[in-house]
Amino acid sequence: MTVSPVLRTSGGVYTLEVTNDYGTTVSSGASVVVREMVRITKQPEGLVVKEGEDAVLSVECTGEGPLRVMAYMSSRYESRN
Repeated sequence: MTVSPVLRTSGGVYTLEVTNDYGTTVSSGASVVVREMVRITKQPEGLVVKEGEDAVLSVECTGEGPLRVMAYMSSRYESRN
């Protein structure tokens, strides 16, 4: 059995039934847990700051935790939890 595509609503307990000319049998239940992918729900906005001030960029996101946000500029990055 293939569940395709897997959606958030696809999680649950599945049983499989097998039949032939001589009878039917049903498997025990198998639990399927669907993890939510990370999604950005609000993009960061550009800003203008004076030298010496803090530049605060933020993003809103959903998904299975813990979520980590990485800020990239050129080839450098900083991690913020």
